[in-house]
Amino acid sequence: MICRLIVPAVSLALAIGAAGCGDDESAAGDGATGAGDKTRVRVAYVPVATVLPALVAKDAGVFDKNGLDVTLTPIENVTTIPGTLGRQFEIGASTSPDAIKAVGQGINVAAVTGGTVDTNDNSVGEVVVPADSPIRNVADLRGKRIATPSVGAAMHVSLLNWLAQEKVPLDSLKAVEMPFPTMPDQLKAGRVDAVEAVQPFLGLLLQAGNRSLGAPLQSIGPPPVLGVVWIAGRRWAEENPEGLARWNRSMVEAQDLIAEDDERARAILQKYTELPSEVAAKIKLPEFAADLPAAELATKLEPWVGALQRAGQFEGEVAGDQLVVGAGGS
Repeated sequence: MICRLIVPAVSLALAIGAAGCGDDESAAGDGATGAGDKTRVRVAYVPVATVLPALVAKDAGVFDKNGLDVTLTPIENVTTIPGTLGRQFEIGASTSPDAIKAVGQGINVAAVTGGTVDTNDNSVGEVVVPADSPIRNVADLRGKRIATPSVGAAMHVSLLNWLAQEKVPLDSLKAVEMPFPTMPDQLKAGRVDAVEAVQPFLGLLLQAGNRSLGAPLQSIGPPPVLGVVWIAGRRWAEENPEGLARWNRSMVEAQDLIAEDDERARAILQKYTELPSEVAAKIKLPEFAADLPAAELATKLEPWVGALQRAGQFEGEVAGDQLVVGAGGS
């Protein structure tokens, strides 16, 4: 069962207006140059910690140094991003399942850069319940209402995969779609029994005394498990190899800056997410993977095909090489 909580969105109308039209790549901006003959790249993202390298690259001048004129536009729902590529945006943040389903549906996009990976020591997201909840493990979610950013997002697909492994009927879960920022209040008010949370909201929830049931992405396969991935309009990526190379180089450099200057990175995170500074200073940052070579990026996407099939969200077959265009460390 799927329910949707409708809330105002900063840029949702922008995203929806282009949804389903991602294959028309004749719009202004395809291969265009910006100020000073820099390659113009319009980027869609959801303002959460998983996209921090792009925020750092923009704020620290890395994109500019590498010959890119990058515009970052926040979007509320990550699932709308694939359909905007090739028209309103060149590159966008995506979950691995959304990228695979988009390709399977014939949307002309491809993964170009690794985003985040889930490891034993650092999970991208977790399922969270109130401290006094009777829900003690994932099997106890049978028949419960759970908040999800999208039923097609990596968190939800991996949770369904986890539930299937625990022999829990998938149709017993009541999914309620809502933006990450609304989840803490909805959980506190008892309108949902659990939430699928990523940083920075995961940190906020746990600091408030809520309890984690674990990391769903760990059910997909041995870590590191690819969670977030950067995708581009395939035509743009293939026709602009230098622009794509500049993007990937910038993301790797930004990833290095995050590792070198944690305080500065957190200040940039706070600026773009509008988190309280004391929260941004304490939350656990994800494990970033901007330097994944194209072949490894494809390999890490492939296990998600089976997870999507088990979740009942994908009936087709796509090979890893259909999903990527020269990426990261390639």
